[in-house]
Amino acid sequence: MIPREEELVFRSRWLVRVRWIVAGVMALGALAAHAIGLTYPPWPLLGIAIAVAAYNVLFALAAPRLLAPPVDLRRVHGYVNTQIGADFFALLVWIHFTGGPLSPFLAFFVFHLVICGLLVGRRTTVIHAFWVLASLIVMGVAESQGWLRHHPPIDEGAARPIDATLHLLTVGSVTGVTLITVAVLVGGIANRLRHRERELDEARAQLERHAAEIEGAHAQLEKLDEERNAFFRLVSHQLRAPLTSIQTVLRLVTSGYAEEPEKVTELVGRADRQAQHMLALINDMLSLTRIRVSCGDEVRESVALGPLLDDVVEGLQNVAQERCITLSSRLPPALPAIPAVRRKAEQLFTVLVENALKYTPAGGEVEVTAAADGDAARIAVRDTGIGIPPDAVDKIFGEFYRAPNAKAHVAVGTGLGLAIAERIVRELNGAISVRSAVSQGSTFTVTIPLPRTREAEES
Repeated sequence: MIPREEELVFRSRWLVRVRWIVAGVMALGALAAHAIGLTYPPWPLLGIAIAVAAYNVLFALAAPRLLAPPVDLRRVHGYVNTQIGADFFALLVWIHFTGGPLSPFLAFFVFHLVICGLLVGRRTTVIHAFWVLASLIVMGVAESQGWLRHHPPIDEGAARPIDATLHLLTVGSVTGVTLITVAVLVGGIANRLRHRERELDEARAQLERHAAEIEGAHAQLEKLDEERNAFFRLVSHQLRAPLTSIQTVLRLVTSGYAEEPEKVTELVGRADRQAQHMLALINDMLSLTRIRVSCGDEVRESVALGPLLDDVVEGLQNVAQERCITLSSRLPPALPAIPAVRRKAEQLFTVLVENALKYTPAGGEVEVTAAADGDAARIAVRDTGIGIPPDAVDKIFGEFYRAPNAKAHVAVGTGLGLAIAERIVRELNGAISVRSAVSQGSTFTVTIPLPRTREAEES
């Protein structure tokens, strides 16, 4: 049900519950008036109270059928209007037997109209108000003309002071009850309005949060789209050069330009190197794409850092020996395990060591060191290579970027290795930094946070 339907059904049931109390109070009031000597006829008033209780039984029995979901608003409005009409008529008869136009209970119509306004709206309430006013006028005329017996609130023949006092007490009591009841009703309305306002504020705040989340997701999608377009442009540019070179070599060979076997061998070797460059570029792009797509969703395991670094260094010893470079590691005996995907962690440190070997001249050194404290593990790859120019340090983790001195030292390179390394470090919630000087070598340091141990959490 929508809030409006819930409110109407709740008020309809509330009206039935309140009517039981009203019927009891009316019966007690009739008996009390007779006991203290007021001139009100007790038996008609008691009969009205019984009648109110009787028709309330009918309303209570009809409620489960009329208010059951799905809610028919027209049916519920008819049910409520019938209750209000019956209550107005009962109150009108009660007023007739307690003085007619002079009855102290006339004020009860005020909070009755307030209840009507709560349930059925302004238009129907105005109609009920005119109906009540017309009924009071007709009753007043009928009593004044003798068509309807008048029941004065005071025995005018006896004119005892006690009667006037009791009448004043009755008027004061009824007025007080009216004011208190109206205050309670208005206070209840105000409380429910404030509750609705709070609900609206919460809903508005939730909508704003959702809007911010959607806006953030939209911005992220736009950023990803821009990155994808830039990536495709760079890929097409990077692949075009080796493809053009291979195509040129093949044309030279097929056109008979190079007839000597030595020349043909040289051209084919050049094409092979370009093909190897393309293969390396494609492999690096596939690695970078896999890392982007996974977004850290792969299941991590506890990877022993010491054996992992030993495997990386051991696996690249042949490359180091071919280039006449000393590759070594200096690791403490008990390095902690890191939470990672082993394949990616191995790829990270392989990229860093391969990069160091690639840009270190023969006779140089590459060293892998590691240390750990309670919060993080720090792995450093130091080389005595060509170094990085100061203006290139901030760019080396960008895709396809190679520093000018790197291009001069090694002509072939994809420029994706450090971008892959940086992506993997980001997945590990870590950080990577570089300290370098031209012709003096570079040191890449990877910091990986360690899971907190139980002892650390308890301390």
